[in-house]
Amino acid sequence: MSPRRLPLRRVGPTRLVSASGLLGPRRNAEHEERHSGITGRTKDIIIRGGENIPVTEVEAALYRCPKIREVAVIGYPDNRLGERSCAVVVPTEGEHVALDDLTLHLQEERMAKQYWPERLELRESLPKTASGKIQKFVLRREMAAGPS
Repeated sequence: MSPRRLPLRRVGPTRLVSASGLLGPRRNAEHEERHSGITGRTKDIIIRGGENIPVTEVEAALYRCPKIREVAVIGYPDNRLGERSCAVVVPTEGEHVALDDLTLHLQEERMAKQYWPERLELRESLPKTASGKIQKFVLRREMAAGPS
């Protein structure tokens, strides 16, 4: 399926506008003459066995855990369910985090069990853009390559 092409005009060095309104930063678009196709996920969700897992809600709950300094919840491929959920965590200095710690915290947060991550990856840091946004596409690519 080819991406939908939208006619665009530039507004300043970093913004594009379509007939329907502002599209946002140019980094979210692939440029091709006067048309553009939006790539990547339109919503940050994981589709696990036909059920949508709202990543931002899970991340917000995990950020409230005192053992976690940074977290990114991403989907990784699964033959049976389509995707599974993985929490990539940078622990707070001096803390040890296990998957059981995450599930206990999410249970205390009253998060539905089907939203709980099924895998935990510990990191010293997460890949980020120059502006500090976590680069989830890098993490997804690593997860797709297989378990570490």
